Order: sequence, then structure tokens, then C-alpha cells
Amino acid sequence: MASNVTAAGNVTANGYNPANDNNTAAFLSIVVVMWSCAFITACLRFYTRAILVRSFGKDDVFMALAVVSSRTPSPAQARAGRTLTQV
Repeated sequence: MASNVTAAGNVTANGYNPANDNNTAAFLSIVVVMWSCAFITACLRFYTRAILVRSFGKDDVFMALAVVSSRTPSPAQARAGRTLTQV
């Protein structure tokens, strides 16, 4: 019976190689889709509250700040020069 382990120690049974196990693309695509949905929902709320209802309050200001800060890098990431795509 042939061994399923290469000289480097990687398992190759059924073509699986843990060295190639990288979920970055899947992770980033899920983050982008979810963030986009949240951003569109927030923009629709802002439009409804400011234009249609004419009742843009403090809670909406804080929500706008939360939306803006959710996409900008944190101070720790900024000091390290890292963004979401580099995490």
C-alpha cells in the first residue's frame, strides 16, 4: 500500500494538500458581500430618515459614524500598515 504522505510531510490523499489550503478569497468575498449589504441598508435608512421623514436624529449620526468607521482601518492596523485585504 502506498503512503499518503510526501517527503515534506503533506498529506496527498485524494489530492488534498494542506499547504494549498487558503480560504482568503472566500473570506474576503463574504466580507465584501456582507459589508455591501449593510452599507446599502444604512444608506437607505439615511435617505428615508433625512429626505422622506425629515427626522435625521442623533441616532442616525452615530449610525453614520459606525458605518464610516467600519470600513476604515483601526489605529493599530494603520500603524502596522495593514488593511482588511492584508489580514
